[in-house]
Amino acid sequence: MFDSDDDTSRREQLAEWVRKFHMCGVYTRQSRESKDEYSSCESQSDACRAFVKARHPEGWVYNGQRYDDMASSSETLDRPGLKKLFQHIREGKVQRVVVLRLDRLSRRIEDCTRLLQDLHNLKVPLTIIKQPELGTSANDALLLNLMASFAEFEQQMTRDRLADARAALKQRGRRVAGVVPYGYDSDPVTKQLLLAETEAQRVRQMFAMAAEGKKPTEIATFANDHGWRTKERTSKSGRVTGGNRWTARQVLAVLSNPVYAGKIRDGDTTRQGRHEPLIEQELFDTVREIIASRRTSSRKKQSTVVEWPLRGILRCGQCGRPLSPSISGYKQLRYRYYRCRSDAGGQPACKGVSLPAYEIETFAITTIGELNSSESLAGLDDESAKQYEQLAAIWQQLSLNEQGKLIPQLVQEVVFDSEQSTISVTLNSEAVEEFVQATRL
Repeated sequence: MFDSDDDTSRREQLAEWVRKFHMCGVYTRQSRESKDEYSSCESQSDACRAFVKARHPEGWVYNGQRYDDMASSSETLDRPGLKKLFQHIREGKVQRVVVLRLDRLSRRIEDCTRLLQDLHNLKVPLTIIKQPELGTSANDALLLNLMASFAEFEQQMTRDRLADARAALKQRGRRVAGVVPYGYDSDPVTKQLLLAETEAQRVRQMFAMAAEGKKPTEIATFANDHGWRTKERTSKSGRVTGGNRWTARQVLAVLSNPVYAGKIRDGDTTRQGRHEPLIEQELFDTVREIIASRRTSSRKKQSTVVEWPLRGILRCGQCGRPLSPSISGYKQLRYRYYRCRSDAGGQPACKGVSLPAYEIETFAITTIGELNSSESLAGLDDESAKQYEQLAAIWQQLSLNEQGKLIPQLVQEVVFDSEQSTISVTLNSEAVEEFVQATRL
């Protein structure tokens, strides 16, 4: 037993000894999911932990926690590993943050500046093991901001180079990327289209039947009766899609795809491709004329205006009930609105909640067309981002009438909050996936 003086002395020594240690949290991030046993996050973690261990004489101690963000984009700060790190900082479990490079925190200067400021406010130093000499002085802060600027600049330059490379490939008639169409396979090295002979013969038969006057519904029935199935695909995550019965819409997508005549799409136009065509251009044009003539004759029988594409899916942000279609007019003029005027549930309608139909419908249509923007893709996994990019590309090629008809199928709900003056659009993810697959077969 120690006397009280010895006990107090030892407590003070122990407290002084503990104060010398800095509990270090190691943060790692990688943009894409890896199937390798030794991932990029593991590599970053090992390097950072070795660095911390080398500083142990200075009181650095690894806290034993993992703050990893696997397959996380630098476009967003909404990452579970990053949130856990800052939670532990506030709880006092981390006194120093260690990263391999600054761009592991973020490649966007705005987000990087915000994170650096948060760490500064929490009085937690940041150590970048590739630049360990950087501290907390004004000069070091300037250098960190410059590094963040260069990281964002490098990311944008990479995107520009990829865009230039895609444009150059298209100029030469080379396939860039995307879903491999039915009738072809992708060369594992060049990614260019190679004939899948069995599927190719079926595509030729589809075009021959269409040229004889068979409708897509009849061709789909024939294909299913003969055991034909749509192309089966396996994603990087191992998810298998396709291999289903044919529908009339999928047959129509095949008959409308210029790739079978040796062309590749380039925006609103086509270019001559380098792959082997399955049919002659003359046959493709003949089938397109037959399909167009049917559309023309059917349009004469029905109105081309989709009057209420948001009926049932546009909701009031205050009460949650659907907004009802409403028409007001003056003389021969007619004005369409969506209004909150339902008394369902015994609640009175929300006063003053009224939206011009054209404006809100245009907003929803434009939102889908801009799904390939960096803001829309932020925080999405690679598979979802790819689907959104493909949907946006297809959407921009559709007529306004076609877009209006597809809105009820692809949009789960649109919420208008009159108090906050906000509009949110939520897509039906399953419908989006099915639509992209059906259109790109």
